[in-house]
Amino acid sequence: MSKFKLDSLGAGLINEKGKAFATEEFKITYLNINQLQPNEKNTGFSMEEIEDLKQSIEEVGLQQNLVVSYNGETYKILSGHRRYEALKTLVNEGKNKFATVPCFIKELSKIELPIDDETKEIYAIATTNAETRKLSDADRLKLMEMLSTVYDRLKENGYTDIGKRRDYIAEKLGISTGKVSMLNFINKNLDEDLKEDFKNEKLPLTAANELAHLNSQEQEKFIEKNNGDISSVTASDIKDYREEIEEKKKKKTIKSESKVDNDTYMISGKDFEYLFNISDTIDELPTGVTVTGKDYKKLLIAKERIIKQQNNIEKILDNAMKNYK
Repeated sequence: MSKFKLDSLGAGLINEKGKAFATEEFKITYLNINQLQPNEKNTGFSMEEIEDLKQSIEEVGLQQNLVVSYNGETYKILSGHRRYEALKTLVNEGKNKFATVPCFIKELSKIELPIDDETKEIYAIATTNAETRKLSDADRLKLMEMLSTVYDRLKENGYTDIGKRRDYIAEKLGISTGKVSMLNFINKNLDEDLKEDFKNEKLPLTAANELAHLNSQEQEKFIEKNNGDISSVTASDIKDYREEIEEKKKKKTIKSESKVDNDTYMISGKDFEYLFNISDTIDELPTGVTVTGKDYKKLLIAKERIIKQQNNIEKILDNAMKNYK
């Protein structure tokens, strides 16, 4: 690994912002683009505007180096897939000066956390992208899923200096805990097709959040209502739809509660005989019978409910007898 020098091969690819990071602690190695390998764990991030990025690199140079890890004969990309694709396109166009790529090699073995090498790679991808990448909300959701995996592994291995999951993810992504909660809610409650639209940036965060508050059937009906095209749907549109549903539910409840049953029903003691004689079954149990703790708790809860309902039945029947007399 060589220290960054302004007269090194490929130094012209980095602008002044990139050079500011070239210190004793931050060393740059120049690799041939053919030595770089896309990382399968890094899929799912937005790859928009590659053409604009390619033009920018061609005109003003690469603004930020790639971050890679050594993988035998090649180097796996941890951060910089969009830059890699743009550089590769330029090389394919015959502009070979872009074949030499400035990279920072991250040594995963130096990550001092009680997790396996694969999880260290996930951790490196997540934290590096969070630090160096301009993130969309869909990117943050992807990183949140990766950091959640790391969090689980750390917990499983007894790592205590970590705090709550939501706080851990918020700190690593540099966002509020409220935003983490919203992304988590979307991840858990948005239908898969809509989640794909969100990940592909066809559905804004606020609209995705409103849709996630609908159940699966309501989400499906909303899509049908918009003929399957939600590209122009706003959070306000979905909120209005939610309010329509709530209003219909409220009217249905009021209508149901307003119905008065004026019919009369004949009952006798036999209708409730089992309930009032349940203690006979208890009396027949042999001495010393045992149940599991789980069943014992169920018995106590059932007993409490039965007594409560028995009292309600007795009150109703007492009133019925008074009227009868």
